[in-house]
Amino acid sequence: MSSLLGFKIATGQKLGNWSAVHKFGSIQSLPHNSAPATIWTGGVTYPWALFNDALTLKVESLAADDGIITVEGMDENYDPKTVDLQLTNVQYVSLPGTWRAVNRVEYADADGNPNTGPIKVMQQTGTGVVGHIPASQGQSRQAVYTVPKGYTAYITNYTVGTGKEGEAEVGLYVREFGSAFKNKSNVSVRGQCFQQKFDSPLIVPQKSNIDFKGNSGSAATSAIVNFEIWLKKV
Repeated sequence: MSSLLGFKIATGQKLGNWSAVHKFGSIQSLPHNSAPATIWTGGVTYPWALFNDALTLKVESLAADDGIITVEGMDENYDPKTVDLQLTNVQYVSLPGTWRAVNRVEYADADGNPNTGPIKVMQQTGTGVVGHIPASQGQSRQAVYTVPKGYTAYITNYTVGTGKEGEAEVGLYVREFGSAFKNKSNVSVRGQCFQQKFDSPLIVPQKSNIDFKGNSGSAATSAIVNFEIWLKKV
């Protein structure tokens, strides 16, 4: 896709049924010589199994944050869903309805300030975390995404970076609806950023899960991932 066409889509110009999605994630310490972990701030492996059934969710905030949290994801039918919820200085606030995915979480108070403490989106009954905003960041950092029903995703590129002298192998995994996760692309980096471009975008059908996972050949290696998606309504 040309850069001009991409610019037009990203700026909301009418180009049929196309829209742009930018996603990113980070992890402070990749697993060392062990199974790869999801590139996100909420834990080791993203708990996809929690969404095998439609899930009721709550927001956990242990700090005195009383702004608006925005949760983007999918409802029980995999249709796009966005909820804005006022936090009220209480530990838990329930999210309305049921969910099949959480793709992004954002927070800001009335003065535009980010969250003072970490915020978690988690299962209503249990401890599983499916969305996480680190303290002072204002937005989740999770390199995962679920494609809504009625859309096709086209991954055009992704970027992987590690901390100084850090070594990492990072893979792009896709699970099509009703199937298993499959590795679609891998890169290895050491102390640098690398961008993997697809001359022909990687096509991901509706209701599929995208998960970037990595591990390290050196201890205590941090990593970041950015990836770009064009969504087409079908």
